[in-house]
Amino acid sequence: MAKYLGVVIAAFLLFRAWLALVTSFNFPKREAIASAIAALLVAQMLWAVTILPIGFISSATILLLLVFALSDFLVKHFTGGISRIFTLQHLIFFTAIAAFIFFTSNWSAVAL
Repeated sequence: MAKYLGVVIAAFLLFRAWLALVTSFNFPKREAIASAIAALLVAQMLWAVTILPIGFISSATILLLLVFALSDFLVKHFTGGISRIFTLQHLIFFTAIAAFIFFTSNWSAVAL
């Protein structure tokens, strides 16, 4: 439990520092709220990825892919750059990379 809490706190601090550097406006309260929401989404993605019956490296790669996609959407949201083409490109890219990761993963049965 403590390691998941540590991941959430680290994700919050990293997102907050990253948004302060990347965004073109200076709204610390919005950046803190967006960072908290992003950290909670990372926690949910971490929980979902841990129940997949794939290896540790593949799980970490999937989670990293999800975090990069989340961070890119977060920046595009604050800069006003989300469009249909942007979403479609990211969806295709994410699907292709995730399919490759799942295809090359070592699937094993997990005893619950």
